[in-house]
Formats: sequence, C-alpha cells, structure tokens
Amino acid sequence: MTIVVGQALDTRDRGALALGEVLARSLRTDLVLCGVLQHRWTGPTSAHASAQREAAATFLAAARSHLPDDVPARDDVRLARSVPPALHEAATEHSASALVLGSSEDAVRGRIAVGSVADRVLHSSPVPVAIAPRGFSVSAGDRVRRVTVAVDSGPSSSQVLAAAAQIAHHAGAALRMVTFAIRRKTMFPPEMGFDIEDSVLDAWREQAEQGQRQAVADLARRPDADRLAAVDQSVVVSGPSWEHAVADLGWRDGDVLVMGSSSESALTKVFLGSTATKLLRASPVPVIVVPRHRGVTSR
Repeated sequence: MTIVVGQALDTRDRGALALGEVLARSLRTDLVLCGVLQHRWTGPTSAHASAQREAAATFLAAARSHLPDDVPARDDVRLARSVPPALHEAATEHSASALVLGSSEDAVRGRIAVGSVADRVLHSSPVPVAIAPRGFSVSAGDRVRRVTVAVDSGPSSSQVLAAAAQIAHHAGAALRMVTFAIRRKTMFPPEMGFDIEDSVLDAWREQAEQGQRQAVADLARRPDADRLAAVDQSVVVSGPSWEHAVADLGWRDGDVLVMGSSSESALTKVFLGSTATKLLRASPVPVIVVPRHRGVTSR
C-alpha cells in the first residue's frame, strides 16, 4: 500500500504534500507524488509533451525535496484530458490506501475549500480521500496523534467508526467519536416556549448516545477487533451552526477528522452529501472521507 498525493502543478501551497508526509509517517508507508498535465486538444506533439513532462518532473522533484528522509517518495507524471480520472487511475495502479489533495486557493488559511478538481474526486473516488486545510504544514517528525470520527445514529455509523479505528490503530493514535447536532435559531415558534426545544434536544442527545454505544458494541464484535483502536472518548456536541459546533469540540496539533461518505453513494465510492460538505468546510484539521465498506490501511 502507498499514499498518492495529487500535487497541483500550478500552486505553491504544499498542504497536500505536508498531509501526505504525516499520514505516510503515521501509517508507515510511502508516497507517490502524482502531477497531472491536462490537455484538451486532439493530442500534443511529442516534443511538446516531452517538454511538459520535463517541467512537471522538475516541479515534483522540487516539492519532493521538502520531504524528510524518513518518508520515501517517488514521482508519477501523467498526461490526461481530465485530472480526476487520472488521479483515480494513479490511486488504483499504485494500490493506494488513500488519495491526498489540497484545498482550493480560494480557501481561508487554515480551512478547507473544495475546488472543481477535488469536488469531482470526492464524488467518485474508489479510495479514501484526505483533504488538507489551506496552508497546512507540519514540523519534523509530526504524526497523527488523535483521530476524531463523526458519526450519526444511522446504520453506517459502525462502518465509519471501524474505518477510523483502523487508522488510529495503525497510527498509534487516540480515537474520539463525536455526533453533531446543529440547532437552528427558529427550531420552534416562540409561543411554544423553550421547554419543548429542550425536551427535543434531550431526546436527540439520548438517541445519539445510544447510537454511539451501539457503534462501539459493533466494533467490539468485529473479527478484526484486535487490529482496531478502542474509543477513548465519546462526545455529543450541539451548536447554532457547523462552525460553532465544530469549534466547541476543541482541536490540537496531530488531529485528523474522519467521516463517511453519503448513504446516497455507490457502496465503494466516496460521495459527499450536504451535511458532509458543511462539516468538511467547518473543520480546522485535515479531513479523511472514507467510502462505505472501505478503510485506510498501511502496508
């Protein structure tokens, strides 16, 4: 297994490379830096294609020079009409355990914004996709220290938790489970009073906690339970917006957030629904989106 970093050839942001580094070190695997040269004409001349490849290889070599010696890496330059399919092909050919991308240049520093390429990759990737916040960087020897997994009370919670537990186990990281609830300002008409809102939230919290307990129980019954990390902390968080709820959870260096793909997706593909997209944008740490029935493994 390896990790493929989709390195944009037109940006100085090294967030994807930094995230690839910390994931490779944590999961004890290597990196492939994949740069895709896009062309829309019938076919480039061989001289032009050769010049493009040489320029791309030089760019990737310069990026790779920033990696420390403990993270082995190699380059993969591809010429394709469309970037997302080329990245998917690279992930498949290299038997990648994850595909790593950076944020759009429109992103606020420290936050995630999904550009057009990342959006298409996220909606069709055959492997987990990790997204780095804009400007993400790491220090020498940094590793994944804590994995936070977002679950709901649905039947897919156990699958998402298992994928996160697998990552935490391989990385030797703590595992935190969280369920979010977003409270709109006008959940109920004012004349109904605050008691009804409190009772609804209490009922929701009870349901969320029950769903978390069920997911933990399912995790313990898995045949590979000895290769999965145990949940260190379970949290239920509510707030008036995704930004408030996510911020209230508390984050630190070495954190990553894991969430599952939408239930609308094909069983082996990533697909982001509206809730997952909002959570992705609110996260201050790297996010790993895992297709249903898939995990992130190390060699």
